[in-house]
Amino acid sequence: MNVRAPASFEELELHLELAARAELERGLDALAAMPEAEDLSCAARGTRLLWGASAMGGLERWRPRAEKAAARLMEIFFDHEFAAFRSTPRSRVLPAEGNALAALALARAAAAGHAGAAQASAQAVDFLRMRLYDPLLGFLSAEGASAPEYGLLGDIAWGALAAEELGRSPGGEACVSFAEELARVLVRDLWDPARSGFAARIARRGEGGGERPDPGAEAAALEACLRLGRRRAYGLGLAAARASAGDDPRALAAVARAAALETSFSGAR
Repeated sequence: MNVRAPASFEELELHLELAARAELERGLDALAAMPEAEDLSCAARGTRLLWGASAMGGLERWRPRAEKAAARLMEIFFDHEFAAFRSTPRSRVLPAEGNALAALALARAAAAGHAGAAQASAQAVDFLRMRLYDPLLGFLSAEGASAPEYGLLGDIAWGALAAEELGRSPGGEACVSFAEELARVLVRDLWDPARSGFAARIARRGEGGGERPDPGAEAAALEACLRLGRRRAYGLGLAAARASAGDDPRALAAVARAAALETSFSGAR
């Protein structure tokens, strides 16, 4: 039997945001037919989607898959020695973006009552804050990697979203402060004046314009700006993302979801 290739995570997240149940289910069915992800970021984004789908009316059938996906994250990706998530089940590399995404996925699981998810989510954000973050350089992309980088947009944007999410929980004051710090980094250090939008990474001294940012990372940065009250950066960044999306379905879906989020937030700083 031929299985239709799954849509991108950006397309699935757009369907979830718009409550487009039929399209979301088709995408999740295709995703479920694929082998289980061996990459932490993919596994975490899939887990987050499953919990989001299972919370929608009429899609409760996805709850068992969401439970299984969250359990798998904690059982085979979590490194108990470092209290953080590995990039792959057998790796000792502990990535910034993957840990932020795992924290977001497990925050949704915790809200639905999944045992152990709240603690694992908090540990991932603590690892980001205490082990990988440098106030001048941004995040180290991964601990244990042979050639890590500093200041990648996706690391900082997903990290800001994870910290903001956990900051809404009781006792989350440190996460609130961390989310605010990361929001400042986004608009201060990751802004590319040439495109009036986000850069792919913090520029080094003497560098010119950088490469176009990944659509998923750019969309995460836009969402972080909305959640953390940076509406001017959101508006300008959205226009830049829209102008550079071209006919790329993934980029177009990321832009559409970022635009759809606007009605959920108010206030400016």
